[in-house]
Amino acid sequence: MKHIKVILFDVDGTLMDTTDFMENAVRLTLDHFKLPQPSTEELFTRMNNNANGMCLYAQEHLPDLTDQQYWAVDHAMQEKSVHLCSLYDGIVDLLATLRMHQYALAVVTNRTLKTVIPSLKNTGIHDYFSHVVSSDDTEDRWTLFKPHPRILEIALERLGVVSKNACIVGDTHSDIQAGKNAGITTIGATYGFVGRDISAYNPDYVIHSPEELLAILEIRETTKEAV
Repeated sequence: MKHIKVILFDVDGTLMDTTDFMENAVRLTLDHFKLPQPSTEELFTRMNNNANGMCLYAQEHLPDLTDQQYWAVDHAMQEKSVHLCSLYDGIVDLLATLRMHQYALAVVTNRTLKTVIPSLKNTGIHDYFSHVVSSDDTEDRWTLFKPHPRILEIALERLGVVSKNACIVGDTHSDIQAGKNAGITTIGATYGFVGRDISAYNPDYVIHSPEELLAILEIRETTKEAV
């Protein structure tokens, strides 16, 4: 894929293993609203199938609860849980190699900047990215999150590139569908939350580990850096 100049990365389940981070934040949020706690399997199934999945779960029990009310608490609980984020093996080497080959890199996430920026800095990868775009950057953070393409469109606008020269790497339906909606190449990461089931959403390519992205980009020369 020599035409690709820009790579957009999802964070949760793509750059970082945030299983403990996400579950902790959700359970603290449900405790706040005094709601029943689902099993871990149900919790992640709901979140993976719909970016707003746990908000909808809360509204099943509290019909008058607004999206804004739920997410205000959830975001606060995420801030308390940032220390639970960790990088997947191979991410630093991947980013270092992409930088060496002069790809422009950006983060596109549904998370609030108040948690994603500390996550990137704490894990030592913040400076690899020229832009970090979240739902905070959209015209309506409550509706314009992935799978809506707006976050991706903003990233492309800031980078000054057209969709045909960009790809997105993500691990959920929301990432793949957002990429398709934005008209960019989609790469599904099976090592994330959805696993091999990501293939059901028809990404253009599938990778089973971070370094497999290099083969798709036709990069043979690699480098290694320490966090």
